[in-house]
Amino acid sequence: MTPEMKYVAMIYGNPANRDLFTAEEWLKVLAMQEACNEMCRSSGEPLEAYGLENAAGRCSAHHGTV
Repeated sequence: MTPEMKYVAMIYGNPANRDLFTAEEWLKVLAMQEACNEMCRSSGEPLEAYGLENAAGRCSAHHGTV
């Protein structure tokens, strides 16, 4: 039986804004995210994450054409 989804979080990362963070700030952000991930894993909640490509490398299909 597949567990029922309780929550969904979609995080948009703007490449232009990523450069605004210092390396130290990124380490803090990543540590906070990992703490959240660990809280979900330890509670038994399913957890998945997928990285998406930047908009610059994306193409769209419309009415059967790409």
